[in-house]
Amino acid sequence: MNARSRHEDGLHTTSLTRGEITVLGHLAEGRTQREAAAALSVAVSTVAGYLTSAANKLLTSRAAATLHAAIIAGHLPAPEYTGPPVEFTNEERHLWQTFATAPTKTAAATALGLSPTVVSSRLDALMSRAGARNPAHFIALGHTHRVLSEAGPAS
Repeated sequence: MNARSRHEDGLHTTSLTRGEITVLGHLAEGRTQREAAAALSVAVSTVAGYLTSAANKLLTSRAAATLHAAIIAGHLPAPEYTGPPVEFTNEERHLWQTFATAPTKTAAATALGLSPTVVSSRLDALMSRAGARNPAHFIALGHTHRVLSEAGPAS
């Protein structure tokens, strides 16, 4: 089987290394790759390498999608539920889920039937409302607030 073939559940099941999990944990806390590198006393290129390796194993291409796939596959624990800081509409939840699973923002826009500019603008506004520091933190918050789950957006 091709190393990038999808399993029946849509996720690759190769185990992540301790380094990959540690880096994803730092991103889930809202740190940038540079901040994660400083916290781990490693080069930014080392953090980027761990992230790329995890993305390859999980068949993703963006840090945010890689973090989501790692949580769904059980490589990282789902964040503790805190309840949403504000109520999110079904449209916002759908946008959040689509962003979490799409390989690119352009693919998310296509899936939503919107232009990439509109999706980018709506994502920026939603990330701000959610209190996300970056896209990976946005995904972690989606799991914390149970907007994202294995089954998809909460209704």
